[in-house]
Amino acid sequence: MDRLKALEIFSSVAIHGSFVRGGEALNLSKPATTKAIQDLEALLGVRLLQRTTRSLSLTAVGRDVLERASGLLASFEELAAISSLSAREVSGTVRLAAPTAYGARRMTGPLASFAAKYPKVRIELHTTEDEVDLIEDRVDLGVWVGGELPLGSIPRCIGLEAVGLFAAPAYLERCGTPLDPLGLAGHDELHYVGSTPLGPWRFTRDDVVVDAPPPRPWLSSNNEETLVAAAVHGAGLLRLPECLVAPELSSGRLVKILADWQLEPLSVQLAYSSRRGQPLAVRKLIEHLATSLQ
Repeated sequence: MDRLKALEIFSSVAIHGSFVRGGEALNLSKPATTKAIQDLEALLGVRLLQRTTRSLSLTAVGRDVLERASGLLASFEELAAISSLSAREVSGTVRLAAPTAYGARRMTGPLASFAAKYPKVRIELHTTEDEVDLIEDRVDLGVWVGGELPLGSIPRCIGLEAVGLFAAPAYLERCGTPLDPLGLAGHDELHYVGSTPLGPWRFTRDDVVVDAPPPRPWLSSNNEETLVAAAVHGAGLLRLPECLVAPELSSGRLVKILADWQLEPLSVQLAYSSRRGQPLAVRKLIEHLATSLQ
């Protein structure tokens, strides 16, 4: 038996003072109405209604149940209204997770334009270097730049981020500028733990492919901002998506080296736990980011 429906039938019967009129208000026959009340009384183990051939009245327990049932039914109707609105209107709160530097440097612009387009949506942006569990962390949508997505998530690849090799002018003056990929040997690397594993770096130029031994990773971190700051201070070579060092390149604090060679790009993926019952605001944000982050 649908317990919420049974409470609705009981409330209708109590309000109308009749099995017939109470059932008719819900488009139910008298036998169906009577059985629903009997099942509810059996479930609760109490009598809710006093029945005679001429009248119908609530028992003391029935009055208490009616009062509580009214509150439950009102709450359910409110929830149903909210759910219906979220399916029709772009509104509500979306919880979004992204890597720290990528969230700060790459996503704030697209999120600002989304806010201008959909002012009734509130975004909670959670930036982290830790693994994100979409279910445990109650995240509606996650952004991954390279790396593996959590098991069971639904991925959507929305583009690629070009990866470059960068250094401060002071570092290059002190240690020299590599002229080709094999010239990286002997240099110091600022290694981002969340990037591809340690091993040869693959460079391409036209039809030439070179797998070069990487520099020595003397400093490793799972925080890109820390490594960018270290690179600006001349601490070593930095391999990251170019979008994460755009301000430093514009100001000259970092320069791109081996610019005529290409490193393998990193895929940008959105991930969510389920398509079923997904609020319209989440779907609209997915489409917006898919367009804006290409």
